[in-house]
Amino acid sequence: MTTQSSRRALQLRLWALFMFFFIPGLLMASWATRTPAIRDLL
Repeated sequence: MTTQSSRRALQLRLWALFMFFFIPGLLMASWATRTPAIRDLL
């Protein structure tokens, strides 16, 4: 494996890890901000 391809593989892994935590965090944050409105509807 060349240095260039290993660097590219590392970048892809870092982006995958970032998305692995970012997407659920974004969903949880958007849900958490809606809980008062949902509570008021109930």
